[in-house]
Amino acid sequence: MRFFLQTFGCKSNQYESQAMREALLADGFEEVHDPQSADLLITNTCAVTGRAGASCRNAIRKAVRANPGIIPIITGCAVDLDEAWTTELSKDGLRVRNAAKHGIAAAARALAEERPLPPPESDRFALKISSFHGHTRAFLKVQDGCDNFCTYCAVPYARGAPESRDPESVFEEAARLIGNEYRELVLTGINIGAYRRGGIGLADLSLRIADTPGLARLRLGSVEPTYVDDRLLDAIASHDAICRHIHLPLQSGNDLVLKAMGRRYTADSFLRLVEKIRARVPLPSITTDVIVGFPGEDETAFLNTQSLCREAGFSRLHVFLFSPRPGTPAASMRQTASNREIESRRRRLIDFGDELAECYAASLVGLEERIVVEKNGEGLCDRYLRTSVPGNGLPINSVQKIRIIAASGAHLAAESIPTFVERPFP
Repeated sequence: MRFFLQTFGCKSNQYESQAMREALLADGFEEVHDPQSADLLITNTCAVTGRAGASCRNAIRKAVRANPGIIPIITGCAVDLDEAWTTELSKDGLRVRNAAKHGIAAAARALAEERPLPPPESDRFALKISSFHGHTRAFLKVQDGCDNFCTYCAVPYARGAPESRDPESVFEEAARLIGNEYRELVLTGINIGAYRRGGIGLADLSLRIADTPGLARLRLGSVEPTYVDDRLLDAIASHDAICRHIHLPLQSGNDLVLKAMGRRYTADSFLRLVEKIRARVPLPSITTDVIVGFPGEDETAFLNTQSLCREAGFSRLHVFLFSPRPGTPAASMRQTASNREIESRRRRLIDFGDELAECYAASLVGLEERIVVEKNGEGLCDRYLRTSVPGNGLPINSVQKIRIIAASGAHLAAESIPTFVERPFP
């Protein structure tokens, strides 16, 4: 049996798709890279915005039109939210909830062979990986779920309450990935700042992983501002394997909008946190998410957001249009801005974000950094900027010490420091 796997959305989904891929291959399935030659179409959906859901629907319909005999298996957050289209498009196949993804191979086998389906069993951390298809760095899922219940967000309804993975399981998987020559690991989850298991928090977990022989770099996924504490900042600042990069979602720089969003900080407390990060971590790269067009956001609120972004000196902005998600409090809030105004703000903030990125990149010229080479002498530096090293012959997946010599936009040019010695594999 041949399967085609398509993935939408967050790093947790990407991790889980890799785990499903490995489970299917271990069970004798064959992966193909064209749905027209597949027997099974497995779609790992995202539902964080209406646009994401539309992309999933369109991709499934396109694949089924190209191969009418293909069996659709739909999983991911759209299934857990019971979105009607997942039932419609899986009527000849199967819907699998997030917590049952680990049983995808057994369910797919039974479906294809027209046998009774095994009863679904929920286990958020039964999924395991040994590699990361198509990537030089591997994601490592350590946490699932969220109970922040921001008023615009459907993720708590799709992923459930927070739960942290057993640390020994995390350490075992980290060692396995490093043993398979992944030099950089990225910790991911739905709300990794909430990680806590057996008295171990995110900082302690990160330090333990960072000490694993053979690991060159550990990068943290998105951390909510309310979970960034002194212990975590000390870990980032003190351990040379932990990247000097933190993704800190802002969403808005206006207090009234933040309150309506259900965010648990003010614009001032967010800026004080940024100041603390800069005081503890040398030249940190701070990236963020911003939602434009939230109900009640007027031009003044938007300008407050832009002003905060300027003061924070973000190295990258991820700008999203507000997307009303059914069942969330924000979906019933009154929208006061026109589509034209909202689109204008989105465009202005993207352009402003480009300016901030250029400014931050220029501030790194002269700095000694590291890259994990992805291809053609290029990779991401510790501070999460795309970096190129001239010349040929840099091995893919090797760690290179570099000196940044120029910045063009948000892209860095660097020269290699040949005396650098990598941390050895075990």
